[in-house]
Amino acid sequence: MNGYPYPVLTEFDSAYKSTAVFNIEFLKYVYNEDKVILTIGCALDSETLKKHIQDRNAELVIKTVTGIRSHLFHIEDICDSIDIEINSEDIRANDTITLTAYVVTKNSFELTVTDEMIEEYFGSNFSILLKKGDILAISNNEKLNYNTTTNDFIMISSSEEMTGKGIRISLKDDNHIYVLVSPEFKRAYATLNNPKISTMLGSHLVFEAFVYTLVEIAQDKEDHSNKEWYRLFTQALEITGDDIDSFKASAIDDHSVDMTYIFKIAQEMINNSLETTVITVKENGG
Repeated sequence: MNGYPYPVLTEFDSAYKSTAVFNIEFLKYVYNEDKVILTIGCALDSETLKKHIQDRNAELVIKTVTGIRSHLFHIEDICDSIDIEINSEDIRANDTITLTAYVVTKNSFELTVTDEMIEEYFGSNFSILLKKGDILAISNNEKLNYNTTTNDFIMISSSEEMTGKGIRISLKDDNHIYVLVSPEFKRAYATLNNPKISTMLGSHLVFEAFVYTLVEIAQDKEDHSNKEWYRLFTQALEITGDDIDSFKASAIDDHSVDMTYIFKIAQEMINNSLETTVITVKENGG
């Protein structure tokens, strides 16, 4: 049980059966003038909660937390895709944005047990009068490693086969560079409560992805030029002053990859956030 005195749908220790799901997923972000627009996929598979929302007794609330401040966004209708706007002044140049969705009551009403709930927790005759603002469901945490380079083409994905194997980078997808990790790694990373640690770890993951991709491009073993992530990656590369052709010309030294140059370019692509995040943590007493 998740500690609530009434049935609440949660990712772990839920009072609902496993068939009921409440999950969010970061899809993309777009920088537009002085705002960052986040697009979030939202899956709510619970007829009980859907009815409460449709009856206007409850609403979706999206909470965003950056290194500067948090915001709540109220969504009245059930949507598969939700756009959230955050002022750029509320996000650090290198930051971790944590998103969590809630189903929250809008009015006082009586909550009764339905067949989606685990009956032995409360009994079939259980009922409770909820007040406005009570929580009915909590989604997973979803984290976006945001920095001033456009790296929304990098996604973290988990699979059981990665358990005990650290991380791996995959360039097979057309739209994203995937950082492959174990389910345990992704859950632990998503639930990190210390933004200092999550920001540093995020910078390292992006750096690893950039180094791997730069090496692959330099070796020119496979043509990725028709992929969407490649187009965005080359745009991010251009902030270093190199275009993709000059990078390839400089990355090979005596028929081998110049890793010193690769590391230099990768750090420039992430605005040297490997160093700056560590220094920021130290200055803030971390």
